[in-house]
Amino acid sequence: MSARHDPAPPPARARDAHKASVGRVLVVGGSPGMAGAPFLAAWGALRAGAGLVRVATPATVAPIVAGYAPEVMVLSLPVLGEGGLDPSARTPLLEACMASDAVVMGPGAGRHEATRGVLLEVARHGEVALVLDADALFGAVARVRRQRGSDAPVVLTPHEGEAARLLDVQPEAVRADRLESARRLAQQAQATVVLKGPGTVVVPAPAQGGEAWTCTHGGPVLATGGTGDVLAGVLGALLAAGPDNPFLAACRAVAWHARAGDLLAREQGVDRGLVAHEVADALPRALAAWRA
Repeated sequence: MSARHDPAPPPARARDAHKASVGRVLVVGGSPGMAGAPFLAAWGALRAGAGLVRVATPATVAPIVAGYAPEVMVLSLPVLGEGGLDPSARTPLLEACMASDAVVMGPGAGRHEATRGVLLEVARHGEVALVLDADALFGAVARVRRQRGSDAPVVLTPHEGEAARLLDVQPEAVRADRLESARRLAQQAQATVVLKGPGTVVVPAPAQGGEAWTCTHGGPVLATGGTGDVLAGVLGALLAAGPDNPFLAACRAVAWHARAGDLLAREQGVDRGLVAHEVADALPRALAAWRA
């Protein structure tokens, strides 16, 4: 795609597509009080067409996640007494990664030191496309692309506050020049960057080259908790479906998610009051309108 134009919508599927051929997504996240975040990412992935979606989450919240929707599979991970992931969680997580085509890491994961250690270890050794969102944007996990032995793509999806922390600047500095901030972060992380917010900016990884793209869709109806989790899931689904490059997949995910918000705003005549799972549920209708 040209960075000056919106991406084309995802192409039509082959008639012989089946659930294993259209993309398997693993969402790693959740913690006490934050069970909804990984579910919303998983629901976004399913609504964006992923064939199989699993949530790997601490045993303390796994029953809650499992109760949200029967279509989402749940992997229960061992936890320490104080609530973080037990180091032994690395083995089942790596096995789940190997059985997936893309991993969305971070929604609701929390900032427990033991959990961050497990996420970093899995991110280093996983060999599938990786979306780093929310709590996976803390510490060394956000710079894992430099440590991976795999060429599989890594995409970061920070909002302005998370980008400011990664760049060691104030949020106002990011807001003052969103494009340059996203470029700096892509260089630092050696990864594709989706800087969320009004006029979401997508910057390709330095190794890929090319121009940045800015989304002109979306609006205040998306200003509610959980919509970023849905976006991470949509991106995971598009990366899992392949063979698109990560920059194109990121642009498509952002455009699709924003168009779903626009569609809801038009249908209901509002600029507020909608919730994240409604955005996910609008994705199929938004795709139909996009293609038309």
